[in-house]
Amino acid sequence: MSSRIETCVTWLYAAATFALVAWVVLTVARSAYPIASLALVIAGILFVLGFALTATPVVKRVWSHPVGKLAFTISNFVVLLIAGSLARTVLTSATGLPGQDFDWAVAMLSVLLYIPAAIAATSAILGTYAVAGQLWLYAQLITTGGSNQQVWRLACNVAGAFAALFFVLGAIEQYEKNRHLLNPLAIYFAYAGDYQPVRSYPGIAPGTLVVFHENGVVSMLNPEGDPRITITKLE
Repeated sequence: MSSRIETCVTWLYAAATFALVAWVVLTVARSAYPIASLALVIAGILFVLGFALTATPVVKRVWSHPVGKLAFTISNFVVLLIAGSLARTVLTSATGLPGQDFDWAVAMLSVLLYIPAAIAATSAILGTYAVAGQLWLYAQLITTGGSNQQVWRLACNVAGAFAALFFVLGAIEQYEKNRHLLNPLAIYFAYAGDYQPVRSYPGIAPGTLVVFHENGVVSMLNPEGDPRITITKLE
């Protein structure tokens, strides 16, 4: 880490510590609640910025190593799996049918949901680092008494990881609350790529857009106006 970045991180952590102390004082005094909340938010943002600047050189060093490249490749594959799972969940919610029956729609939604999936994977990494860092911090406090700057810096890194985890979990919560907004897009993707017109299938009118499911279940989509899905079972 360059001296300029080191200095910037130190100032960020110092300001974050001051804001955190202000929050504690205002909370204990039970006064100026909006200001206390604002102080906590500011402290969290400053801790996250400092943690990000601290972690960036480490990530670059890991990426430059072949093992690091392999780890990032595997992580990307895991994120894609998570995105696929999220996409199937959205399709199931939108259609009332198993999401895995809509291959093209799942693929398109997986691309769009890559960032939410990456955020979910990041939460696991941040949580692991935050817990491990906290344990290491306790060990440092026992051995050094918490009197040196390295312990303070480690405490700030741990606080930054927890703050980042808090913001990430908040983003995940907002996604879950608003996931239903993706339903119309999911149905459109299914209409564009999965529902195909049949001409000569027994029991189905020619030109009907259908997807065949297991156990003789067939879903038919009417694209007129708001797309509607009708489900029937062929004997």
